[in-house]
Amino acid sequence: LEMATAYAGDAYDLMIKGDPGLEEIYRFDAPTAEGMPIMSRGRSGRADGKDILTGPVYVCGAEPGDTLKIEILDMKPRKNPITGKAYASTGLSAWGYESLLAPAGRVDSTYIYELRTSIQGNATWASPVYYFQWKDENGAALVKVPCLPTSGTIDGVDNAQLRWTNANRTESGVNYACVNGSTLLGGYDYAGAIVPHPIGTEDNSIAGKWRVPVSPYISNIGLASDVDDTTNSDWPTRTGGKFNQKRLGVGSSLYLPVEVEGGLLSAGGCNAGPASSQFSGTALEASFTVQFRVTVIKGTAYPPPKASSPSGPGGLWVNPAPMGPARVNLSPYQGLATPLLENTLEWCWHGFTVNDYLHDPISAPGWNTILPTLSGNQYMLMKHTVDVATDGLMKLGLSSAQAASTLSFACDWGVNQVVNTNVGNEICCSKYRVRNGPLPSFTPFTYPGHWPSYARSVAMSTSAAMIAPKNTDLGAYIDPSLRVVGSATGPLAGRTVAIKDLYDIQGQLTGYGNPRWRETHGPAPANAVAIQRLLDAGASIVGRTNMDELAYSINGENIHSGTPT
Repeated sequence: LEMATAYAGDAYDLMIKGDPGLEEIYRFDAPTAEGMPIMSRGRSGRADGKDILTGPVYVCGAEPGDTLKIEILDMKPRKNPITGKAYASTGLSAWGYESLLAPAGRVDSTYIYELRTSIQGNATWASPVYYFQWKDENGAALVKVPCLPTSGTIDGVDNAQLRWTNANRTESGVNYACVNGSTLLGGYDYAGAIVPHPIGTEDNSIAGKWRVPVSPYISNIGLASDVDDTTNSDWPTRTGGKFNQKRLGVGSSLYLPVEVEGGLLSAGGCNAGPASSQFSGTALEASFTVQFRVTVIKGTAYPPPKASSPSGPGGLWVNPAPMGPARVNLSPYQGLATPLLENTLEWCWHGFTVNDYLHDPISAPGWNTILPTLSGNQYMLMKHTVDVATDGLMKLGLSSAQAASTLSFACDWGVNQVVNTNVGNEICCSKYRVRNGPLPSFTPFTYPGHWPSYARSVAMSTSAAMIAPKNTDLGAYIDPSLRVVGSATGPLAGRTVAIKDLYDIQGQLTGYGNPRWRETHGPAPANAVAIQRLLDAGASIVGRTNMDELAYSINGENIHSGTPT
């Protein structure tokens, strides 16, 4: 799926111009070449929902009661055909929590980044190009756009045209004055605008001043609800939405319950990462092309109940999956209350202020007006997150009390988004720490050398729930076939050496024990100094050996490639 960012208009010349697909998206059949100042889309036809979503995609065989497993196989940033480069935007805005803490006089500003890519075309680093402010030092607005339209149409079902009106030119609660056909903007009042900031107002002094490693992810992905109403994709719910999970990148799988025939999958709002809080307003927003694999898992989703199940103050309805004793015969993706993420290392459960606001009796009667009044309720958010994670751990074979204890020490808690009305938390549990099946056997291991008195036990497991080593020779090698012949002369002529996955070998990939690093970086352009000296001395390389992931330990364990025995 090709996914366009709603913030490409922040740098039209870099992120839109010359790209026919993005030019078409941002024009909206407007009478001017610059296009309309807002996205005429969303529930009201006035940009609500913000993100541009690609879809809906009809999944053959998907029916209500099923679960979709959505695997993310590849993500590549969309490069501008003119420059051959990819760009991203991030902004400081009044809607970010940071604005509450900022010093007086802080104005909205936008930073444009270049996304550096590997030989394979995957994003690796982000480096600033320039930034601009929306107001000058005197507080005068700098960004001039065409006046907001007072009416328009959007495409409805069966090619019907749905007409909307906006007589006061209101957006995000602000009435915008129209003077001589133009409106001045002093900040990020709505997403999707083409921002023609005056030439010369960009500050290029930051170009290349720093760089940040990136890890792209999809922030907004979901299936259609069975509620007979248009909904807001900004507010996550049981079937997905914008929940800004930074782990939702290449190598991860997302499980979503199906409520309508075909599932109707939509996705967009890609971020370059590496984090996801949007604390200051937006993430590093960019357009991406994403490759998926979608699998229908039949009969594994519980239908949302039609009556309240009180479980908190005010009778809060929490979880459509029944709570009870340990359920060892269920899979973690059965009976989902909210989206579930899985990757090689973790299960991640998600909770929101209201987990399923479209069906929950506390919000369903008027969700678009009721939910915003609940947004700051931390009790609801924490309880809903705990209930979902507890339910997930019980499916792995734990009782309710055992799950509560495990959450206290074995799982990581985090915030996945704070800028959207239905605020979200996450609880991620390591598959090594929490799994069903027999306990592993233990082999004692004593550190050699100057730590003879220090010992620790290293789990050597044959459980099917563990990841089996992917190599031979006692798990020492990740590539036993690698061969590089050294000099015919020298003190090490005729000797062989195996090289740790930490050192560059010309023309080979160096992974540092992390497969994601290998996927997103190209072959080494030259030998590391130590490697070149070995080859010059006559040693020949016979294999690439395993190592701790990113050298983060000294005991040799690696969840991806196994542990040497």
